[in-house]
Amino acid sequence: MKISTRGRYALRIMIDLAEHTGEKEYIAMKDISQRQELSLKYVEKILPQLVKGNLIVGQHGKGGGYKLLRKPEEYPVGEILRLTEGDLAPVACLECGAEECNRRESCRTIDMWEKLYDMIEKYFDSITVADLMNNTQLIE
Repeated sequence: MKISTRGRYALRIMIDLAEHTGEKEYIAMKDISQRQELSLKYVEKILPQLVKGNLIVGQHGKGGGYKLLRKPEEYPVGEILRLTEGDLAPVACLECGAEECNRRESCRTIDMWEKLYDMIEKYFDSITVADLMNNTQLIE
C-alpha cells in the first residue's frame, strides 16, 4: 500500500482548513493552494471530493470558499484516506469488492495480510486532524 499524493494533499488541506477556521467563514481555494504550496489545479480536484464525502462544505461566489463541517478532533485520518485512496488494503485480495481468491483456504500469508490491514485501519482511525494540527506524538 502506498498513499498517493491525493491522500497526502487531502490531509494537508484538511489541516489547513482546521487551522484557519474562524479567520473567515469560508477559506478560499487559492489561499489553501498558496499556503500549502500546492498547484491550484490539484487543489481544485481534491476539494470537490472532500465535499462529496461530506467532510467539508463549499460555497461559490464572493466570500465563498470551503470550511469544515465538524471539529478537527472529529475527523479520523482513516476516513480521509479511505475517501481519497479508496481502500487501504495492503494486498489486492483484501480490497473492498475484490473477488475471493480461490487459494484463500490454502494461503499461508492471508492471516498476516489481514492483521496488517487491521493494524493500518486502527492506526489511521486513531489519529485525528486535531492530532496532526497539534503535532501530537503519534507513536506509542
